[in-house]
This record gives sequence, structure tokens and C-alpha cells, in this order.
Amino acid sequence: YAQCTPVIASTVGSVPSITKHEKNIIHIKPKNVKDLYFAIKKVIQDEKLRKKIIFGGWELVQSITLERQSEIMATTIMNYLDD
Repeated sequence: YAQCTPVIASTVGSVPSITKHEKNIIHIKPKNVKDLYFAIKKVIQDEKLRKKIIFGGWELVQSITLERQSEIMATTIMNYLDD
């Protein structure tokens, strides 16, 4: 995302749980060359979608940095202790 490149990834592991299709990534089926071809073609031809994925991806990586996750965890613990 830092290189302003739209991301295309297969739906394996935790990828689908932290990303949203056509919001910050293009999901494709694992080991499916035809899906990959069409996803690349779509990203090249659809400038609006390409920009949306790039921007959405940038927002995603900013929200899952170690520092941000540490802040969320600390806030959650403090809220729990205050109760």
C-alpha cells in the first residue's frame, strides 16, 4: 500500500477477515489463474476502483500498526479495570 499499488490477494488465512473486497483489496480464489487475470485487468481498466483500493488499503494499514493496536489494547484494559 505504501507504494500506491492496489493489492490483489487470494482468500486464504486471515486475509478475508481483515480486508474488504473492492474496498481495500481485490479477493481472488486461491490458485485460480483466471481470477487473477480478470482482477489485474479490472484494476488496470477501472481507475476509480484502483484509487479506491489504494486509498482503502492505506487506511487499513494505518489502523493496524503495532502502535495503534497497543493503544486499543491499553484502552480496553483500562476500561475493564475501571469497571
